[in-house]
Amino acid sequence: MKKTALVFIALLLAVGFISCAKPPNPKEQLALPLKITAKMLGSDSIFQAEITETECRVTFSGSDALSDTVLVLSPDGNTATAGGFSRSVPNGIFPPQEMLFNALKLLNSEQASGTSTENGMKYAIDETEIMVYYDKKTGVLTGIETEESGRRFKFTVLSLEPYEAQSNGAG
Repeated sequence: MKKTALVFIALLLAVGFISCAKPPNPKEQLALPLKITAKMLGSDSIFQAEITETECRVTFSGSDALSDTVLVLSPDGNTATAGGFSRSVPNGIFPPQEMLFNALKLLNSEQASGTSTENGMKYAIDETEIMVYYDKKTGVLTGIETEESGRRFKFTVLSLEPYEAQSNGAG
């Protein structure tokens, strides 16, 4: 009888700890450098972005026209490479990925402080609004929505993992 009571108490404590678990911290989950696999709402095109404070390297996959295209966004200029051909591209040519890159840089800034909502965390930084969605039961980050200058993009997050930026070998 004592063993049954002890097991029952242990189960109650475990349930209590699980139900009192604090919500996930999106800023910790989205700390740069980061590798994110996502797709934009309304699109079947999946992309992977390796993001640091200064560069975003986006690789598109799937069966659409951007398949096997690599886009590099940086302050030094943007470059798109496809089929061995590379060229400079102006800002604004890939607005969803550019806004995601900007949103993640802002979330990693000192000025980022959010408010909890029913579905996640909301951040307003400068003129950018960022909503980070997560599953409250598991703490898994499920989506990111960003709006800037009247443009809004929502992404389904398929995976997140820390990213170790590679050295360019110079120096």
